[in-house]
Amino acid sequence: MFYLHLSNKTENLLRQLTEVLSLVENRDPFQPEFFLIQSQGMERMLSQSLSQRFVSWCNYEYMLPTRFFALVADRLGLEGGPEEYAREKLCWRLEEILRTVSGEEFSALQSYVGGEGSDMKRYQLAVQLAYVFDQYQIMRLAMVDGWEQNRLSSRNNRSAEIYQMKLWNRLRADIGHSRHRGVFLRDLLMLLRKSKSFEGLLPKRLSVFGLHSMPPVFLECLQALSAHCDVHFYLLSPCQNYWADQLTEKSALKQGDSSGVGHPLLKSLGQQGREFQNMLLDVNISEEFKSFEDPANGNDPD
Repeated sequence: MFYLHLSNKTENLLRQLTEVLSLVENRDPFQPEFFLIQSQGMERMLSQSLSQRFVSWCNYEYMLPTRFFALVADRLGLEGGPEEYAREKLCWRLEEILRTVSGEEFSALQSYVGGEGSDMKRYQLAVQLAYVFDQYQIMRLAMVDGWEQNRLSSRNNRSAEIYQMKLWNRLRADIGHSRHRGVFLRDLLMLLRKSKSFEGLLPKRLSVFGLHSMPPVFLECLQALSAHCDVHFYLLSPCQNYWADQLTEKSALKQGDSSGVGHPLLKSLGQQGREFQNMLLDVNISEEFKSFEDPANGNDPD
């Protein structure tokens, strides 16, 4: 089951979380509670809040999404992606590759790393490229698949994509492993979508707290996981109504609709938040719990 908890106050989400945990009967004390978080600060905040509520709070696991999905894959017998695709290792492989690249397609890179301070500039470029490739594996998997067939995805700025494609294929050849992080997550998603039972292999419950956006494949994996265990998603939202259609002045001008400019606070939250709300529309939510307060008059939660 996939449960969505919404509120405009973190305190209300914490109250809902403690209520869910309190409802558990005959909980096995040797089975940890699993939490998906985005930072160590969130881990400390949750631990302090839950220890105050339950007096004794122990046997829990706080994980970033990538680590949690690696744990799930391991329990299901799915081989994980190699550590060579970690960002830190990609950086040094790219730094070595940048020493030897040549040809017109790499002219922009050679121009940048040439001259005084070339070693430092080459390293800094490798750091940036490693970050980009790390994101591409998860966010642009279709594009990366095309690169491995020597197929470009964009019509604009093709020169930049050409050298990125060649660098990526060089990396793949050097590492010599077919499963990078994107392929690993796609395989995990296919496994979770199978109707077979994974009873005893997966956590009975997963609480997602403090994540306000994530790559689509992460959300797809969570939805697929909800067919095998309870997934509680605690989302801080500024408004209980749909707000992903709030336009900035720039977007309204592009659409030729100056009357469609949205609420100044909602539109300032950025494209990422709006895209994530649209992604949630495609999730099969079993139940939705709302607890919103009006900051203007201090109303009690709904």
